[in-house]
Amino acid sequence: MKKVLFTIMMLILSISLVSAASYSVSVGTKSLTKGGSTSLTIKGSDVTGRFNVRTSDASVVSVSESSIWIENNSYKITLKALKVGDATITVTPAAGTSDSKGNVANLSSKSVKITVALPREKSSNNNLKSLSVDGYELSPAFDANTLEYMTTVPSTVDKINIKAQKADNYASISGIGEFEVSEGVNEFEVIVTSETRKDKVYKVIVNVEDLNPIEVDYEGESYTVVKNPKNLVAPPNYTETTVQIENNVVPGFYNDYTKYQLVGLKDSAGTISLFIYDNGKYDKYCEIKGESVTITPIAFPELDIPKEIMYTIKKIDFNGSKAEALILGGGNLENAKHAWVYGINIATGEKAYYHYSFVDKTLQYDNDLYILAALDELVNQYDKYSYIILGTSVGCAILLILTITFAICNHSKKKILKKYIEKKEKALEQTAILNTKDIGETSKKDLKKIKKKEVIETNEDLEEATYNLFDEDKKKKKKV
Repeated sequence: MKKVLFTIMMLILSISLVSAASYSVSVGTKSLTKGGSTSLTIKGSDVTGRFNVRTSDASVVSVSESSIWIENNSYKITLKALKVGDATITVTPAAGTSDSKGNVANLSSKSVKITVALPREKSSNNNLKSLSVDGYELSPAFDANTLEYMTTVPSTVDKINIKAQKADNYASISGIGEFEVSEGVNEFEVIVTSETRKDKVYKVIVNVEDLNPIEVDYEGESYTVVKNPKNLVAPPNYTETTVQIENNVVPGFYNDYTKYQLVGLKDSAGTISLFIYDNGKYDKYCEIKGESVTITPIAFPELDIPKEIMYTIKKIDFNGSKAEALILGGGNLENAKHAWVYGINIATGEKAYYHYSFVDKTLQYDNDLYILAALDELVNQYDKYSYIILGTSVGCAILLILTITFAICNHSKKKILKKYIEKKEKALEQTAILNTKDIGETSKKDLKKIKKKEVIETNEDLEEATYNLFDEDKKKKKKV
């Protein structure tokens, strides 16, 4: 009996002397690419001591520290991949490692193998693995190289769910998920971007089928009436209503001041715009917004404008909508800085004139005050310019008459002078002959000198003689 008790006590004592100290070794990844790195973590549990870290091939994988101290904590060192190959990292507790009670911890070494490979080339794969519209069939059947698909859904459908999977894990994908649709053609794009940043676009065309479409032709373009209220947005101060078109009741909007019924029309590109509907007629709805007022333009009332004033009333574009506007002058929009519109304030219902500036795109209440002042000023300018033009014209006419008269007189004067000189020369010749007879023998050379001298002396009174001849001609004409 005593031997049994002794044996049990010795067994209990030996168990109490066994150390509870331990540690673990882990790495972030066992596969590295050349130039990459990872962390090796040594975690101690009830252990204190030094641990040695070794690599089987330092040319393949290097360690940032070869000896560390652990005291019931964790410690990380860096492993760096230097070249392609394999290396084993071994962690060995040094002699003297113990537990928290000072008992020797007989701990064995632990190892982990690291494989180093060349860096992976980036993938250029930007294909889809699959593409679908949840609940509906695409046409044609999916193929990674086919980029356009179509499907048809009932007019009661408001939303669709586009699903797709990428063929390559390194690629990214956009354009999938839930989207709203409206009557007619709806286009969506699913874009796959490869790791090398190259895009491939898959187009999904969803036709929301309207079994009884209301087709409208406006200014040569085809539209269909929007029947789903979820696809329409009410303008300010308009309330939701329904509008009877043919045998259909469609959603619309109404304003008590403008008395307009608005419906939505969609063009061939899928763009929805609001139109005024009145007994089968459609006109595009237009709003012009100012800082404190929003108006709906309407046709101008009869204007009492002087006939002399040049102005034009024409439809011009106001932020995508056309409306009638009055422009002074010839209506050249390139030079126009101001315009006037006549419209209804959609918040008060007041009809008035508003001044629109093309320069700063502003709209201001005018109520026919500024426009009249501008027209009066234009009339004054017109009158002023008329007088200037008239005066200039009269002056030019007088100047032309004087010029013609001067030219005629000058021509007559030249004829009279020529006639006078001819008479004088003849008289001088006769005088020279008489003188020759009187003075005897006179050389021809001397005779020429005398003649020239007499003519020169005679020319001194040419001006007086000219006027005398002019008077003589007058007297002769009277006698005739």
